[in-house]
Amino acid sequence: MSLNQDEYELISEEIKDKPVSKKKRTRQFVMVVVFGIVLGAVAAVVFFFVQTGLSNVLAIDDETVMTEQQTDSLIDNSLVLEEIQSMIQSEVESGLDEADVSNLSAQQKKLYQIGTKMDSAIVTVTGIVAGEDWFETESSQQGQSGGIILKKGDKKISILTRYSTIKNADSITVSFVDDATAKAKLKSYDTVTGLAVISVALSELSEETLDAISVAALASEDNLDRGSIVIAIGSPLGSIRSVEVGCVSDVTRKVSSVDHNYLVITTDISGSENAQGAFINTEGEIEGIIMQDFSLSGADDMITAVSVSELSSVLDALLEGEQFAYLGIKSSTVTETMATEHNLPDGVYVSEIVMDSPAMEAGMQSGDVITAIDDKSISTQEEFEKVLSGYQADDAIVIKVKRLSTTGSYQDITCKAILAGETFQE
Repeated sequence: MSLNQDEYELISEEIKDKPVSKKKRTRQFVMVVVFGIVLGAVAAVVFFFVQTGLSNVLAIDDETVMTEQQTDSLIDNSLVLEEIQSMIQSEVESGLDEADVSNLSAQQKKLYQIGTKMDSAIVTVTGIVAGEDWFETESSQQGQSGGIILKKGDKKISILTRYSTIKNADSITVSFVDDATAKAKLKSYDTVTGLAVISVALSELSEETLDAISVAALASEDNLDRGSIVIAIGSPLGSIRSVEVGCVSDVTRKVSSVDHNYLVITTDISGSENAQGAFINTEGEIEGIIMQDFSLSGADDMITAVSVSELSSVLDALLEGEQFAYLGIKSSTVTETMATEHNLPDGVYVSEIVMDSPAMEAGMQSGDVITAIDDKSISTQEEFEKVLSGYQADDAIVIKVKRLSTTGSYQDITCKAILAGETFQE
């Protein structure tokens, strides 16, 4: 079969130069101008020194100086050069403009100012333990931590602090924002959370100090989510009245504590392993109490807190001098995965029994699965905590559990416990 030559044509190509972008041409033009100005400036300077040298060689006595016009020319060239270099820098580099940077700096400054305003509610708590040294000379040891004023009554103010600082103290001293000091008394403490409330009589404080201090407000509900801005106050960096700003990285992790599982607020704020204080929101309300004991393993320097809504019953009991029911177990809900992998019945799995607790005295064991308290059915950790909160210290309760027998099956066991008080008053 013959091909018709007219039906086929060779493809003709025309090679063209790659078009140059407008931005690139502008940059090339600017660079040419820059080099021209630089060379011109260099030539002017060289000419000046050459002229001066020749004048000296030829013994010209007249003082040789640059004319005003020459000086202005060099200054103008220098200014133009700086402007063009700035233009090139802006063209080449990308990023935030000055307005954006200025705005960010202003916003960050406002956040730190919110934290600084809380200084009036922050105090320094010092616990003093008296004793004698090896030579029977009287000496004393001091422990120090931050505190937050949470309540002001008619006769005294109540301050939240760490129990470890004042646990064995013979005397307690509080220093306020105006550097005034006063004696304090231990009002109540909670060995589970490690929190304590101390009180200072208003009669111990001057009018100036009373005007200088303020009471910190607690947030009425949880408003924090991943990405929320938080301000750490108290001593997040190890020193009293330090302030740090960051973001919430996680609010879904729960930590098992005695009789409670607490929701933990994890942030990207790097602070002291011994950080104390609280998280506040942009309204100046306390969202969480810093508790580094609940920080992630290997991330002890990342500031961690427990939501105030999770601690509301503890804080109320400490401030009001009340006690609430204490059983003495660590537990969690039996999930579908746990039930499938370990053949567990539905209920609340007991992972640990606290030594000498009401639970131990009642005969409860690790591995028990709680199914009911009195006539109230229990299937989740939340239900267990809610039911337990309805009792008072010294109440007698009947706990129904399922316990694994030697035959591999679960048996129904009844344990009778007398609840204790989880907070203690001096």
